[in-house]
Amino acid sequence: MYLDPSVILETFEGERFILGGTLEELMNQLDPKKFFRCNRQIIVNIDAITTVIPYFKNSLLLKLNTETDFEIVIPKDKVRAFKLWMDR
Repeated sequence: MYLDPSVILETFEGERFILGGTLEELMNQLDPKKFFRCNRQIIVNIDAITTVIPYFKNSLLLKLNTETDFEIVIPKDKVRAFKLWMDR
């Protein structure tokens, strides 16, 4: 059986909401100055980022002002776009 993955929105207060649609559809509705698609699973708000750390194989590790159950990694093929986005 195939289950569609859910899009889960997490607020700064730690509340979680299940949204319909895909991350791609969500990105099309968000302000690109405030939100970045880190990888296939995660979109991040610029206001949530506290630290950017060099990581394995030229990728970047993000630390946020909210707790996550997983590491948020910017793969090396998105690092340049991420840095340009952060510099806006």
